[in-house]
Amino acid sequence: MADEIVPITLGWWEDYKSAWLTSRTKPPTQVNIKWSRPPPGCVKLNVDVAFDLHTGATKIDGVFRDYLGQCLGAFSLALGNTSSARHGELLALLEGVRVASQKKLYPLLVETNCHVLVTALHDDSLSWSNLSFLLSNLKEALALLRFPQR
Repeated sequence: MADEIVPITLGWWEDYKSAWLTSRTKPPTQVNIKWSRPPPGCVKLNVDVAFDLHTGATKIDGVFRDYLGQCLGAFSLALGNTSSARHGELLALLEGVRVASQKKLYPLLVETNCHVLVTALHDDSLSWSNLSFLLSNLKEALALLRFPQR
């Protein structure tokens, strides 16, 4: 039991420290990032999350575009409370993959500004956290949408 609770608790602690330190040490900055198009024949999903550190209220958004930049669909959901912005970002990716599968928007490339999740999609850096089961689900779903069974 302790071997299950300790990693989850450590994950929550790391999320808390990250959010607390970021909110206390860095002034807000605006970064202009240019959208990069997917290769022809692919669909790109861009997701973003709004997370209130004090209440946990979370809103997720996503947009699907083709290589010409044409909007193929979008979603926006208020989730209520999540444990962290990272948790919200992961839920946004999962919702985007669900919508892409439902609307047959694939092969799918995803883009998020959450560097921790981008890294975790390529290694096991979040395998100890309370988000590991969601990340595992996302990896499996993405594999299916990159190379869908037709």
